[in-house]
Amino acid sequence: MEDDFYILYNNDKPVHCLDVKDHEKKEIRNYIQQGEKLWYHERYLTKTRSPWYKIEHRKPAPILFGVFNRGRLKVIRNFTTAISFTCFHSFYPNMFGEQLTNKLFVYLFSDIGQEITKTNKRSYGDNLDKFEPGDLNDSLCPSQNQFEMIDNIETEKVIEIAKTDENLAIQMSNNLIERIINAQQSAAPDRYSTALHSGR
Repeated sequence: MEDDFYILYNNDKPVHCLDVKDHEKKEIRNYIQQGEKLWYHERYLTKTRSPWYKIEHRKPAPILFGVFNRGRLKVIRNFTTAISFTCFHSFYPNMFGEQLTNKLFVYLFSDIGQEITKTNKRSYGDNLDKFEPGDLNDSLCPSQNQFEMIDNIETEKVIEIAKTDENLAIQMSNNLIERIINAQQSAAPDRYSTALHSGR
């Protein structure tokens, strides 16, 4: 929430990025030169930008997904104006998935959704998993018809509970996704499809 941002800001935490508008300002020039002395302009991402300190301009994503994970996948339902550059993939709903954002979050938050999504992971040492945007784009999720089995009020309740009790929210998510699976097993199969695309 926005209040969380201000708590960090008021405690002098690094929550802002420099967005250079005035290249002639002495303080800004000195700040950029300090970065170059530390060779920040030669790092993997910055050396491909012109100028190197240019930041990405993007809209806040409604779902953020951790690039690197150990154990459970990091999934955030973002209701703030905060944006992420490299630690999280930014997911924006397409025209079909926009009204399904909360339901997709519940799916990705559930143990079932996490296990299915992990089938596209790239594994490194020490149980470290990495997800590229393409890996996530190829992940399966319930179809629009299947998501209709979940009520919007139910998903909103999960999201609210997750703020204070993650374990309970996970169990509630599992129950909702199991409803889809049980209905699918007793009816004709309905293909899974991706509802979002990655912003990066």
